[in-house]
Amino acid sequence: TYRENDSLVHLALAETESYKYMFFDVAHIIGDGITMNILMEDLKKIYDGEHVDKETFTFYEYILDHEADQKAGGEQRDVAEVARLMEGNRLTRTALLRHDRQDCSKGVYNVIRRRLDRIVRKQILYYCKMNNVSENALFLAAFNYTLALFSNEDDVFVNSIHSGRTDGRFAGVAGCIFRTYLCRYQRVAHEKVNDLITKTGKQIMNTMKVRTSVSCMGAMFLQYQGDILSV
Repeated sequence: TYRENDSLVHLALAETESYKYMFFDVAHIIGDGITMNILMEDLKKIYDGEHVDKETFTFYEYILDHEADQKAGGEQRDVAEVARLMEGNRLTRTALLRHDRQDCSKGVYNVIRRRLDRIVRKQILYYCKMNNVSENALFLAAFNYTLALFSNEDDVFVNSIHSGRTDGRFAGVAGCIFRTYLCRYQRVAHEKVNDLITKTGKQIMNTMKVRTSVSCMGAMFLQYQGDILSV
């Protein structure tokens, strides 16, 4: 819990008989998951005696760039793109509130624990490579397809998240710049799996160009963390 006038970054060192620990506490308002990766990578370089270059494009420059984009009509462009993506969709809340599709009071059919244990990660990665799609596209496509079956809807969507670093200049920026976006699925009769995943991947790439985060419409949220298949 942060108190009034408290620092948004805390650093602590702890030493035991066997190990030495360094603890970071960074408020989410000034740093996201990628920020922590950047800090850890720089810290490792320092420990290894390597040189750490100073940032050439900082969070401050990112803010100025974003502000300039908004003044140039970026917000209107983003709103129009999201409106185009969601045109005709009639869902206004999560499909998981469909009580006729499950027993929500007892949690029946809610458990997916251990359902992925038999998945071979290398096979998934190979499949994605051969079809030129990311694991994220595969999981979002699968989740949306499953959600459509569960809710008996032909047109569903899910919220997800990306790093916000879609411009090469932002790759090493430490700051809270992640973005939320929508991924939509519209059922097509007899659509092949490869076609669905490829279509989803292209949609994600286009949607990630939107620099304005969308609201968590429908309360559906799915994020692929990258290590979900480390089984």
